[in-house]
Amino acid sequence: MKKLPVYLLSFLFFIASPGSGQSLFQHYYEGPCDNTQSEIIVLPDSSFFLFRQVIEERKTFFQLIKLNSHGDTLWTRSNYDTTLSVFYCIAPADAGNFYIGGAFIPDSLSEYGVIAKINSAGNLLWKKMMKDSVTTIKQITPLKNGDFLLGTTYCPRYYDLMLREIRTDGNFNKKWAKLFNNSSQSPSEVLEENNGNLLITTVRQNSGSSIIFLDSSGQSTVGIYPQRNLYGSAKHKNAVWKRNDTLISSLNYFSSWPNTYFKAQYWSANLTVNGLVSSQVVVDDSLFDFVNTIQRLANKNFIVCGKKIKSLYESEMLVVMLDSLYHTVWARSIHNFPLECAIATKITADNKIIVLGTYDTYFHTFHGFSITAIDSVGNIIGIQNALANNQPNCSVYPNPAVNEIQFKLSAEITKKEKLLITIYNSIGSLVSKIEIQNPATTLSTQKLASGTYFYKIENSSGKHLISGKFLVEK
Repeated sequence: MKKLPVYLLSFLFFIASPGSGQSLFQHYYEGPCDNTQSEIIVLPDSSFFLFRQVIEERKTFFQLIKLNSHGDTLWTRSNYDTTLSVFYCIAPADAGNFYIGGAFIPDSLSEYGVIAKINSAGNLLWKKMMKDSVTTIKQITPLKNGDFLLGTTYCPRYYDLMLREIRTDGNFNKKWAKLFNNSSQSPSEVLEENNGNLLITTVRQNSGSSIIFLDSSGQSTVGIYPQRNLYGSAKHKNAVWKRNDTLISSLNYFSSWPNTYFKAQYWSANLTVNGLVSSQVVVDDSLFDFVNTIQRLANKNFIVCGKKIKSLYESEMLVVMLDSLYHTVWARSIHNFPLECAIATKITADNKIIVLGTYDTYFHTFHGFSITAIDSVGNIIGIQNALANNQPNCSVYPNPAVNEIQFKLSAEITKKEKLLITIYNSIGSLVSKIEIQNPATTLSTQKLASGTYFYKIENSSGKHLISGKFLVEK
């Protein structure tokens, strides 16, 4: 059995946001290399389950992590070697249990899809192997009558992947299957209408996205060809919703390697009820180079997560809120590790935004992931936990600042080593770097515009000691 401890790194906020009593967090964790698929579930007691596919020594496997409501690790499980080789999706089951979808890759046989049921302790209850023409389970969607819709891939020949949508009963016995001959499609979202019709959104790698229109029996509702293609797509998920009885709307994203002459863009599309595009426009209010997820909120705003590339060796993870007209309400650079990117988001019932990040290891030797909780206006608020006593003390005042702000650390730590304070603005752009040689260091804020600024304090070897934020008001 693999044992994969997850270590909490010393990157915690201890600064409260004025006027907000929410307890939010930002934690870095050390772990076994990149995770290429991740999802998070918020439990009724505000704790979390983190589901990850991880890579270790060129082998992929499934890992389950239990976090408390503050984002601290309680336990991990990864002894699913004979059940899941590749993890893709989760769905709630009865009595607090979960269905896990993915694939198993045996040593001597072809890859095949697997659905596993686990309980809240991470114990395997049962598994169903789908060796009959299903390569992997990429999406499990519970339907209103107790059935499930499975978004799967079918591989009749090597490198020839097709999307296969399967409807099953509550025990995952097949009712019908529909095959779509498009090798790059990946299921993204399922909208079930009151009449039982299904709107299935897909992401097509480097070539846009599409919506598939089926009735409850798997027949097309829009003519012989049930699929309508759209230009632009996020990496994992677009935002698609039913606006009224005659119109379907979507927000997707065109991503391209940025340069001086081209910027990535949002695309907004309206489709008639029969899937024909009635209008499609470009929205030029984008801060991203690559987008991974787009979530539509109950108030019709959007949460968009992805990354902005700063150089070949450095990128920053961004979270942006758009209003219903797709204009930026606020943008936050959550942190600034090299080549990091948001890979999954979850909006909680009380409108907290939970963001998972991962590190790209092609150019960086540090492996791990992050979990950040921010409120609906973009604030990241620190909490105290069991490791707080190991953190150096730092006071920042006046906060809000007008003309200057002072960082005061304990004399003991400044005697031991030189420290560096790095200041970023609210969208993650570098403002200044200051070397600390005395317990008290003063920074002039006269040239800073009003707004929120983030700081991190590191030692000479680059180890993170303290992070926080301050306000400038003029």
